[in-house]
Amino acid sequence: MKRRLAWMLCGVIALSVLLVGCGEQPVQPSSAPSSAAGEPEASDGPQTAAPTPGGEAGAEYLKAGTWLASGGVEQYYFFDEGSGSGRRSAVEDGEGIAFAYSYRDGKAQFTMGGAGEALTCAVERQGEDVMVFRWGDGTEETLRYISEEGSDTFRFYSNQDLESMALSYYGKTTGEPTDELMAEAVTGEDGKVHIQVYRNLGDHNSTAAWYTVERTTGAGTDDNMGTQVNLAEVS
Repeated sequence: MKRRLAWMLCGVIALSVLLVGCGEQPVQPSSAPSSAAGEPEASDGPQTAAPTPGGEAGAEYLKAGTWLASGGVEQYYFFDEGSGSGRRSAVEDGEGIAFAYSYRDGKAQFTMGGAGEALTCAVERQGEDVMVFRWGDGTEETLRYISEEGSDTFRFYSNQDLESMALSYYGKTTGEPTDELMAEAVTGEDGKVHIQVYRNLGDHNSTAAWYTVERTTGAGTDDNMGTQVNLAEVS
């Protein structure tokens, strides 16, 4: 009888061990799931490559130096030497923004201001020193190469600078008050800046002076007097 009870006790113990081994185990904290690389969402337009980092094998770059763009907002493009980077500055106020870009097979993609929306344009070469950007929204810019200098060394006066300089120059050279005078600067087809100093009389403007100067120096001519001027000398 004792032997039978012992065998029964051993059976119960063995069954208990088996049940414990097959039961639910405590849930352990899991590591954060890694992001799976998803397929890009479909878009209406063609897909383009991300900006090419400087120095990558096979990268193509636009001619380094300073280009003056017209046709839209008049501005300078500064392309760095062999780096896929640069800067853009508007001639109106001199405000600039850095960009990264990639270029291949007549298409360029720009990312303005670091992490921003990528903008793509077709690039038409019209000789070594002229090219046309055709953007996706239908606008076009004609860029003309004007200097080997880049954004660190190229200097220019914005329209706002030249307008202020023209008023200062007029007042100091004529001795007349300029409180009621205004100035407006526009770039001509020859690349020079034409500045009108005038008084607004309501129904028309009364011109006090016309200056034509180089944007990079502020020097040029007084169109009314036919004399040389340098707006930077007295501003």
